Amino acid sequence: MVEQKGHVLLFPGQGSQARGMGEELYNNSLAAQAVFDDADKICKRLGLPYRITEVCFQDPLGQLNGENSDTAVIQPCLLTYGVAAHRVLEELKVPPASLSLVHSAGKYTALAATGALDLEEAIHFVSTRGVVMKEAKADIQAAVVVVVGLESERILEELAKARKQLGIQEGELFFDLSSLNTRIQSMLVGPKRFLVEVTENLIAAGARQVEEYKDAIPSHYTGLAEAQRRLNEFKLHLRAPKMPLLDDITNRALESIEDINIAVETHLISPVFWRGSLLHLNKNGYQCGLEMGPGVKLKNMAKRECPKVLVLPTSSWKDIQAIKRELSKTA
Repeated sequence: MVEQKGHVLLFPGQGSQARGMGEELYNNSLAAQAVFDDADKICKRLGLPYRITEVCFQDPLGQLNGENSDTAVIQPCLLTYGVAAHRVLEELKVPPASLSLVHSAGKYTALAATGALDLEEAIHFVSTRGVVMKEAKADIQAAVVVVVGLESERILEELAKARKQLGIQEGELFFDLSSLNTRIQSMLVGPKRFLVEVTENLIAAGARQVEEYKDAIPSHYTGLAEAQRRLNEFKLHLRAPKMPLLDDITNRALESIEDINIAVETHLISPVFWRGSLLHLNKNGYQCGLEMGPGVKLKNMAKRECPKVLVLPTSSWKDIQAIKRELSKTA
């Protein structure tokens, strides 16, 4: 039973997508059906060469995962899913949450779900975001790496050591922290040509795993300054959200349009401190969160940092019914 503080929404970024995502929601909820159908119409108006329902439910071209994965398609699909899941909860009269936690591209899903951004503009924005990210990867030849078993402070020490060993000057692109997910799980981004040396240093320092995500697109990295500049040409028409968003960069609540604009303008070049968002749940007494995306990526991270917080998925209709039962106990 959920007590006291109420619940929060957790909006994941890329990495939680899977074929079949949202199909059960679509088949069981008129609200979800309306969101997905609207998204298909929006894609047609924007001239995007796919239907979100087809990609989410069937993924015939393998655009969600694997060597053909396409972040410019994945981001609109995840956004549509999160908005649809939120509409389902409203349709079922589940008590409203008091805070949204956002991870990377999940920030834009949360803005659309909580009324700060129209669905069409949100889909257009994240599609554009995906395009500039893909082009940036080709330009800077970057690698995306997961590191398990070292705390962020030690990782930064080893990166500084490797930078010195390789003679990389200040201001030159090198590997840096992209996302601190848990105490001992982080993501790095940096020029692929330095990957071997960085991997060797981190393994020697005690990392259990240092692995390149070969199909991943770099984000939250200083080398994406040109991509961020291009993205900032897209002027969002924001409204104040229905609930505060806890920023994944600063771990501070975003409540005003000005706050959100500032956060968006540097989002792609700033590291994500997701662990700080999870620790916020512990510090402020939250006991329940709802993962507003397919899968349990954020739930698994929460288990490590705030094990007393119950995180419920929205991946299936059975999950939705479980949420309704759990939260109705405190309505």
